[in-house]
Amino acid sequence: MIKIKVTSFFTMKDLLGDGLVSLDPNHCSAMAALEALSKKHGEKFTKQVFDPKTGRITFYRIVVNNRQCEDLNAPLKDGDEIQLYPAMAGG
Repeated sequence: MIKIKVTSFFTMKDLLGDGLVSLDPNHCSAMAALEALSKKHGEKFTKQVFDPKTGRITFYRIVVNNRQCEDLNAPLKDGDEIQLYPAMAGG
């Protein structure tokens, strides 16, 4: 199994707890990690991250190892870190 750490801020930080996710090495991507967290934390996590109509990620920017993630299905390796940055609005 490959271990990935997922971190975030505000209420999502509390929801994630330690943020550790174990993934099958043959199915290891940012999207797989988010789906695993959705199963682990249930509806509360799912509603915050995924649009209920489209299934797309909403309100969060996904960063892998301090770089904007352009391909959520790109393979990850053991020890990688995903950061979830909430969208900020204001003026």
